[in-house]
Amino acid sequence: SELTAVGFTPVGTPLAAGSCTQPGAAGIFAYTQGTGGWRAAGPALPAALTGRAVRVLRLTSTAAGETALLASGSGRSAQQLAAWSRDGTRWTVSSPLPLTAGPARAAAFSATGAAWVLLTSGQAETITGPGAAWRALPRPPAHTSALAFGPGGSVDALATFGSKLTIWSLAGGSASWRQAQAMHVPVQYGSSG
Repeated sequence: SELTAVGFTPVGTPLAAGSCTQPGAAGIFAYTQGTGGWRAAGPALPAALTGRAVRVLRLTSTAAGETALLASGSGRSAQQLAAWSRDGTRWTVSSPLPLTAGPARAAAFSATGAAWVLLTSGQAETITGPGAAWRALPRPPAHTSALAFGPGGSVDALATFGSKLTIWSLAGGSASWRQAQAMHVPVQYGSSG
């Protein structure tokens, strides 16, 4: 019912994703060369999601294959899932992440297929790949707008306030963020028109 993302499999097959009108189905479709048609290629979802609306929030191709973030339901019963595929047809789906504290306000992937999510409540969650569980991070610093995966399981938080960018680092297994860098970025306010 709504296009939300596009991507390509490692062999170049186009993928399109969105909100599916069929409850309990992940709306990921692959273009079939030769027939000129699209076919359902999304992951099979857990039985608990049968009858619930599912929306593909993000879809990207990485060195590890395709990675998708899915949202199911709404309000306090909403859940988020990650899904991975090496060929665009067979998928592995994560356990659901309850979104009782509010929906995602930002999300992205690493080159290896790991994903992070910043929730509207200010909480942050990560998942490293197929078979892994969602992991709650210590609450990110104020004004965090994005996360980035670093070496050795570290995570960086990029916080912006006006023209100041502060990068906070969370070492693998650490319980607190430490300031790694701060800089002022020259911004020509009012220059955009």
